[in-house]
Amino acid sequence: MSRRLVLTLIALSLFLVGCTSSAPPPTDSLDSPPTDSLDSYIGVDYGSPDGALVLHIYPQGDEVCQGLDLAAECYRLSPADDPLDLGAQGSAAMQDGLVALTNTQCAYCNEGEVGSTSFFEPREGGAILYGLRCEPAGVSCPDQGLAYERQD
Repeated sequence: MSRRLVLTLIALSLFLVGCTSSAPPPTDSLDSPPTDSLDSYIGVDYGSPDGALVLHIYPQGDEVCQGLDLAAECYRLSPADDPLDLGAQGSAAMQDGLVALTNTQCAYCNEGEVGSTSFFEPREGGAILYGLRCEPAGVSCPDQGLAYERQD
């Protein structure tokens, strides 16, 4: 047998072994929340690192969302010692695996923050919402770098 034929057969056998591997297909971690739905975040309180603020996401149709004239999920970020304080409120959605919160009303926001969107990355199976960025670019982004922790 020629050397070239032997090398071709070896390469082919290695290819076939790789194609027929008996390793199980990758699966998502059981504690990972879905990346296309807010379901695992609705009705859960997330506390700010200093404990001063509470982030709560409400289901579509909740009176908080209806009060904002939203036909979608919504959120409220309020002082921990006064959960009825309106604080910052607006729509909530999932975008590319990130929790996106858009301010529609905000009692304490800086100019330009109303209408802005804060993006949070779910971490540790959804136990933490980590502030990544805000849009549009250049808007004040007080949540960037903050880790809101699930309060069970």
